[in-house]
Amino acid sequence: MFGRRRRPILGAAVVVGASKAAAKREVRKQEILATERDQEIQREVELRRYQDEQQELRAQRAVDEAIKKAGLQEQAAQQNAAVMPLQPQQQYNAAYPVMQPQPRDMGLYNSTGQSMQEYRPAPEYSLAPQFVDERPRKSPVPRQTPDSRVQYCTQCGQTCQEADRFCRQCGMKQPYREGTV
Repeated sequence: MFGRRRRPILGAAVVVGASKAAAKREVRKQEILATERDQEIQREVELRRYQDEQQELRAQRAVDEAIKKAGLQEQAAQQNAAVMPLQPQQQYNAAYPVMQPQPRDMGLYNSTGQSMQEYRPAPEYSLAPQFVDERPRKSPVPRQTPDSRVQYCTQCGQTCQEADRFCRQCGMKQPYREGTV
């Protein structure tokens, strides 16, 4: 009895009166259930990790595509900007031919007004308006209807309507005036 150690479940089974074989089967059954539970948990962890990796890859692809698209748009804008200044200059040259200054004659008939004057081309005008993107701004003063009555808070100076019982900014009680709603 001293050299042999019994398992606690088997000992309990002997005490209760169950057979040794039934107790062993129950122990195996519990071990199988525990391993199946552990495997199920492991599968869920693997699945969650796989889904996280896939989500991360999708996000990285989306970021890469956005960066690539922005780079292409910027490159196209730079190419358009490089092409655009040439075209208005050509149109300008066609509309206003540049007159070359004539060599001056050092003869006797030179008026002072003609000798100081040089021919310069007309100034270059921008073809696009400068403020196209800006919207007209509204006036900062709100329009009031003629029937609204305004009073000022005695503590903070906020404009409140006469029908208000409390200030809209500081919450101070407004004095009651007769004739208000």
